[in-house]
Amino acid sequence: MQSTVEIRRARADDAPAIAACYRDAYRTAAELGYPSRMTEIDAKTVADWLAADAVTLVARPTDGDGSSTDGDGGGVDEDGDVGSTDEDGDVGSTDEDGGLADEDGGESIDEDGGDGGAVDEDGGESVVGTVRMLEKRPAPYLERLAVAEAWQGRGLADRLVDRVETIAADRGYECIQLTAFDGHPFLFDWYASRGYEPIERHRRPERPYDFVTMERRFADD
Repeated sequence: MQSTVEIRRARADDAPAIAACYRDAYRTAAELGYPSRMTEIDAKTVADWLAADAVTLVARPTDGDGSSTDGDGGGVDEDGDVGSTDEDGDVGSTDEDGGLADEDGGESIDEDGGDGGAVDEDGGESVVGTVRMLEKRPAPYLERLAVAEAWQGRGLADRLVDRVETIAADRGYECIQLTAFDGHPFLFDWYASRGYEPIERHRRPERPYDFVTMERRFADD
């Protein structure tokens, strides 16, 4: 059976499945040498983020045609006291993106192979990808991009980032920012291929890599 993906705004009851997706996706980053406490994140912590102010999207597998809802439609906003890499060090767009974005950046996510992905502990709906956008700064901030390991390589990360960028542009922003690891084997180049350029480097002596803030300006499209 073909498995397609619906992308929609996150709801409060998605918290367990989002947490499961984070744990699954961040194992890939940890194996590449980018440890994160997201490998042990729990549903309560995610629920707290979902109760705060941010835009959070989830991707869930559907059988058949599975429509994708408007990313700026209803649902629950999210935020984080944990925030971005330059606020928290080991959590942010780099951790979530690290090992989560598709190396090939492919377009299609209508792949054969079932609904493989991260299912919450209670057996609820699975979430196979997620991303969020903070609006606490002059420029919106993309972070916590995560794609379940079984769904990596299908272009799902591209779809999630496309949706967040569209929301930011539709809200009148001229650019969007994120943070990436400078030594990541493919993530930094993947963002560059999407039009992101480095604007600031954050050195962390306790880590073998630096964090780099990157920005994509929509006026350049």
